[in-house]
Amino acid sequence: MKTVIHVFVGWLVVQALLSGHALSADPPQATLARGRADVDKVRGGIAFAPEKRMWTRIVGRVKVIDAHRLLFENGTEANLLWNMDAPDLEQKGMRGGSFYPAGREAADFLRKLIGDELVTFIGHREDKEGGHVRGACFVGERSLEIEMIRNGWAISDHEGMDPWEILARENKRGLWQGSFVVPGRWRKGERLAGE
Repeated sequence: MKTVIHVFVGWLVVQALLSGHALSADPPQATLARGRADVDKVRGGIAFAPEKRMWTRIVGRVKVIDAHRLLFENGTEANLLWNMDAPDLEQKGMRGGSFYPAGREAADFLRKLIGDELVTFIGHREDKEGGHVRGACFVGERSLEIEMIRNGWAISDHEGMDPWEILARENKRGLWQGSFVVPGRWRKGERLAGE
């Protein structure tokens, strides 16, 4: 029996090598940690029709472009403006009677939040806005959207996120330490008095 098992295991190794799939003890995260973004399809919630249940998942290292956009190492740009809105880099806020670079501080917070960790994006690849895929992003199981809103560096754009904004506003975190223009209105040209 041992001989049969050894022959079968040997056959599996040869097949894996011939097909280009080396057997490895490395978990997928170890492969990703070496610098490759991984893209796959995952099934979503069972309450929805099958055609609405397929999601794209991208896992990899990212570069923070601004407080709501990430660039994956495979070139995919992910936009976090799905359930939140965050300031662009150029947007200013008012704190203690002086203007400050609100957009840059928000982007810095996101950069620190991610650190050197892998980011997981889950969204629909066909859900694009301005060439970016839109969806939810996580570090481990921590939602970047929730953390940005909870810490006051983004605002809710969906009623399910409102409780996090309420907490940030009441505790005067991030943007709520002073005054600012809602980012979507700022993009349309609205500015703080004196800006």
